[in-house]
Amino acid sequence: MKKILVVVTSLTVAGIFYYATVSFSDRNFQKFRKTRQCEFTNQIKQKNIEGTLIRAFRDKKNHFDETIEFVYQGDTIRSNMFILEQTSVFNKLKPGDFILKESGYLNFNRFRNGEKKVFKLDYGCNNESDGVRI
Repeated sequence: MKKILVVVTSLTVAGIFYYATVSFSDRNFQKFRKTRQCEFTNQIKQKNIEGTLIRAFRDKKNHFDETIEFVYQGDTIRSNMFILEQTSVFNKLKPGDFILKESGYLNFNRFRNGEKKVFKLDYGCNNESDGVRI
């Protein structure tokens, strides 16, 4: 009876280990990551950002996330929209820049000293036709 219990326990442990290995394989992780990137792309695509940049910083209180603070119609707004962003737009921002990202698009406009620079935000899931690539 003990031998049967040992065999059943061993098979159960082996089955759990196999399932965990297959479930969390690199392929499944990549699928999860792509899904997360596409969800975030769609969330950002719906945002409207407009205002004068106060500062761009890594928020120590929030996992060092890339964060911007800007003023729009007298209100100070904070956004961490650059989490997962892959083209480093965040590093190209300076206080005093006027920033604009219209809802429905992934174009991020920066105006500095009268010059306009357009960046295409990329969260790893971009497609020219619908903003999603799976």
